[in-house]
Amino acid sequence: MNIAYHNSHKIKVAIIDDGFDWHTSKKFHNAHTYFYEVKNGKIKKQRGIYHIYLSSHGTRCLAIYANTVKNLSPYDIYCIKALKPNTRYSSIDDLETALLWCLNNNISIISISLGTTYYKDYDRLRDIVQRLISNGTIIVAAHSNENLLSFPASFSSVIGVRCDYANELLQEEQYILLQKNLSNIDIISSCKYSNLNSVLDDEIDNYNSYATPYIAALVHKGVINGYNSLSKALYYLDLNKTKINNFCFWKYLKPILKISNEVTIPVVGIISIPSKKYMHDVMESLASYFRKDDYNASIICDYSTDDDRSFNKDTLHTFGLDSLYEMSKFIAYYTQANILLVEVSMLYNNIDYSYFDLLLGEKSNVDISLPYICIKNQSPEQIYEKIKEIFT
Repeated sequence: MNIAYHNSHKIKVAIIDDGFDWHTSKKFHNAHTYFYEVKNGKIKKQRGIYHIYLSSHGTRCLAIYANTVKNLSPYDIYCIKALKPNTRYSSIDDLETALLWCLNNNISIISISLGTTYYKDYDRLRDIVQRLISNGTIIVAAHSNENLLSFPASFSSVIGVRCDYANELLQEEQYILLQKNLSNIDIISSCKYSNLNSVLDDEIDNYNSYATPYIAALVHKGVINGYNSLSKALYYLDLNKTKINNFCFWKYLKPILKISNEVTIPVVGIISIPSKKYMHDVMESLASYFRKDDYNASIICDYSTDDDRSFNKDTLHTFGLDSLYEMSKFIAYYTQANILLVEVSMLYNNIDYSYFDLLLGEKSNVDISLPYICIKNQSPEQIYEKIKEIFT
């Protein structure tokens, strides 16, 4: 769908951030700028000249975006202040309010510098993001600077953006597009903006949030040229990406990750079941039960899944992780999980079972010195109750 674009003669863009300088916006004559603020659960227009935001994060993001599309046809840009400038903090309520406003006002493109790593916010954000995507909105969001699973950037229907951390991989205006990656859609983009020296008084720092408006602006260029849906925008970005031979995201990212040397959370292994559907139902249901009981459960599996907190082994292998143990260490860190559900196969002789706390399978018994539950003819709810008995 591309409803959000066709409902208006001009592209309507929203930048959700921490405040915006009015004077900076006036330097870009093709941008018709409107200022809003989330306050007490509502969005209201801001009035007056906001010189206090001259050096704000939002002003920099606005300048990056507007400068990238300055030679294109006129468009409307809505600057929504949802972050407090002094703390760079926003509540999930304020973020949800801003996104709902974008939905009700048929925004075409959203550039969003904030997100949440708190697992309990997942369902609330997923619902509003799905409604926006269904309405044709293209969302470009910054990943967490701590490289943790964050939303909305990690949703499969959102373009998630990271900066070039080393600041050596990419030149100005270059980016790498990685589809079906760790977070479904991953873009690594340069944060070098030498052409903004005449617009801003200070330099742009190397953060994910400053790479995001540039990629959003490229999506804008794509929409102007008819690439006005998520799939078409990705095709447009793919046409213009920088190609780097033998690039391994894991090797690139690993030096800046603070991963523990061992798995320190409970790990439940589920021996592969011939029926992939049953395997899927068991693992996803168990994760759902754990989450209802306030556990942050993540999954490593062999099957394909639409759950953004479940990770396919082949994808993790492509990402650069070779062993199940390395996958488990990384996912425990990346998702901040406090329990991990891992699909295993008894055919794998090289699996290290020493870090597992419990094993589930359909055989009546197995030759492994671990607590074991036979799950044959058991419903996911019955299995969960047995797991609780062992862990309590």
